[in-house]
Amino acid sequence: MKNFIVVMFIVLVFATGLYLGSNSVETNIASIDTLIVHKTVTLRDTLYKTVEKRVVDSIHINTSDTTFIVLDRTQEVVEGLKFKAWVSGVKPRLDSIETYNDIETRYIERVEYLDSKPKRWGIGVQVGMGASSNNGIVNLSPYIGVGLSYNIIQF
Repeated sequence: MKNFIVVMFIVLVFATGLYLGSNSVETNIASIDTLIVHKTVTLRDTLYKTVEKRVVDSIHINTSDTTFIVLDRTQEVVEGLKFKAWVSGVKPRLDSIETYNDIETRYIERVEYLDSKPKRWGIGVQVGMGASSNNGIVNLSPYIGVGLSYNIIQF
């Protein structure tokens, strides 16, 4: 009897969880007034034109005693803004392609060489340890102040 009560309690808790979970999802979706979807679409410009098209060969396929199908094998040159392609065949396929990348040419008008030596001496705020002498006894103490310095390494 005790096991039956435990099993019934677990089933009741499980059923309550399912009920509350399914209602909360519907309530959340139903309470949305406005749904805004932001989507970025990138369109590529695929403008091209056929420069030259010619029939190179024709294939005659006999389907019955009196019927023929004529398939033309064509050869075309297609140009776009950044390419030139040669396509040929009954089912046209790419033979070769030339691509043109955007190349920017810059001309140098004047070249200046700056031959300056780094400045070694300077005046600035200094932080460190100072040493002082009092009757032959050297005392070290913290030092903060303004002073003249010689720069060994610059950064």
